[in-house]
Amino acid sequence: MKAIQDAQAKQTQQRAMWRMKLRHIVEHPATQIAMTIITIYSLFFDDIRIIAFTKSSDNLFYGLTLFAFVAFCIEIILASISIEGYFNSFFFWLDVISAITMLPDCGWIWFALTNTGTGMLAAGKTTDLAKTTRTARIARTIRAIRLLRLFRILKLY
Repeated sequence: MKAIQDAQAKQTQQRAMWRMKLRHIVEHPATQIAMTIITIYSLFFDDIRIIAFTKSSDNLFYGLTLFAFVAFCIEIILASISIEGYFNSFFFWLDVISAITMLPDCGWIWFALTNTGTGMLAAGKTTDLAKTTRTARIARTIRAIRLLRLFRILKLY
């Protein structure tokens, strides 16, 4: 009986050390700086891509956006495992929502989800203009959510 209790205590201690190591990785300054850079990228670079780059560079930006999305998902998973009280907290849901809002920025994923071949709207249609206006409002809301994430990260400094 004593051997079983000792084995369980040792296993619990090993899990605690593993969680502490994960938490150290999640809260490490290098990780926080990297995630801040990725957050800034996700806030502004889709607009910069549209304004300053040609259509031929879209695949590069879609790849970077997909990388950022995966990085956010990994951070959410690791933080949920390692940080006590993070899972199902306000900041957990804020991070999940901000990660999901990146999907429209990655054309590969968005075009597959919406069954469209390209991101171009047909010119001259009133319904397309209404959709564009609605999309712009949604984009501003998404940017506000992402800014909240950036403020949360800056608060950790």
